[in-house]
Amino acid sequence: MARPISKTTKFILALPRTLPAKEVIAKAKANGHKTSESNVHRVRRLHGGSKKAKKASKAPATALKAAAGGAALKKSDFVRGLSASTPAKDVVAKAKAAGLKLDLQYVYKVRSRSKSGRKKVSVAKHVAVAVAKATRVVAAKTRTNGSGTHAEDLLRAVAAELGLAHALEILQSQRAQVRAVLGG
Repeated sequence: MARPISKTTKFILALPRTLPAKEVIAKAKANGHKTSESNVHRVRRLHGGSKKAKKASKAPATALKAAAGGAALKKSDFVRGLSASTPAKDVVAKAKAAGLKLDLQYVYKVRSRSKSGRKKVSVAKHVAVAVAKATRVVAAKTRTNGSGTHAEDLLRAVAAELGLAHALEILQSQRAQVRAVLGG
């Protein structure tokens, strides 16, 4: 059978774990409990603190809440949330101030594996690649048959490369932009 917990032990566990042992002794004395500094440390060590103290000890990792959804902020999200131009030393310092424990290597690792750190290929680049491929196709076809103008052949090749539906969307958006500029 487990030994019952004394009133003094319950009192010690009810106080915040971050409270220094000397202050715990003073408060205990004021409430009529007799204890020593070593007893405070022993009680905290044996009982692991109260449930509140356990939650408080985990607080640095869970105290930060993500803005959307209220989920706990992960260390990697913290690193990704800062600008890639922020020096790793500064990231570690800001994380420490926010209650997260990071080291330089971790920051470098997260940044190297981060998709947000990679260059994103724009739609314009995809179109440029498609046009370059189409130009090669048109050049090969025009050598063999001389029908149509170069621009028409290029447009057909681009439509074939991108897909007719996507090519039509691009042309319609361009038409809308031209009409907006011309005012009609």
